[in-house]
Amino acid sequence: MSKNYIGRDEEISISTVICNTLPNLIYLELRGKSNSSTESTEQRFPDEITNWVGFEQEVRAWKPEEDIKYPTPTFSKCRKVTCEKDIWTASDINIFDALTPLDQSILFLDGRTLKDTIGQPDFVVVNGNMLLLVAWECKPKWVLQVPQNEDIISLYYQEKKEREGTLVYSKDTSVFDPINQIYGYMCANSLRYGVLSTYDQTWFLKRRVYKVEEENYGLLSNIGLY
Repeated sequence: MSKNYIGRDEEISISTVICNTLPNLIYLELRGKSNSSTESTEQRFPDEITNWVGFEQEVRAWKPEEDIKYPTPTFSKCRKVTCEKDIWTASDINIFDALTPLDQSILFLDGRTLKDTIGQPDFVVVNGNMLLLVAWECKPKWVLQVPQNEDIISLYYQEKKEREGTLVYSKDTSVFDPINQIYGYMCANSLRYGVLSTYDQTWFLKRRVYKVEEENYGLLSNIGLY
């Protein structure tokens, strides 16, 4: 929670709700850590990845209705992480359950809810007519981790170069596979937007397709929030 804790029974504005700080997750030391969650038959490779220019300005320009009040969100604290499902649960309780009451025009659902969804994203965001809007993929930090002083785009191209080389890629963490996985779900379901998250770090993604010499050119723009 944020330092300025507000009583649970008090109703607050949406701008105050989204300023709450999520409780940290506790990672336990494990003997073996699986990276199999990045494996997907829908994995695809963007032709180019760029920064999402203008994202932060659009967010700052957003003006919520301050006269509508909402209950102060209740967070589940001290959650211990032993596998990716623990990230799902923490996200479901502390993010989706907190955000869903704020805007009844969208819903956060299990990725297997809609029968027409291609692939198996962890979660999906839909509108009131159950139209798929966003694919959301979660990863534990032993699968996906970007240091604060690093850029996920640079790491992606660096890892891509290493994988295309003659040596076998042997690092435990990866940005290459998770990005290609969520991009694949976005392509397969004709989605413009996607989210890749470790709960502590979240990247918002926008997909665009251009024609270059009669061939489709896939551009993925991203912005990371930590």
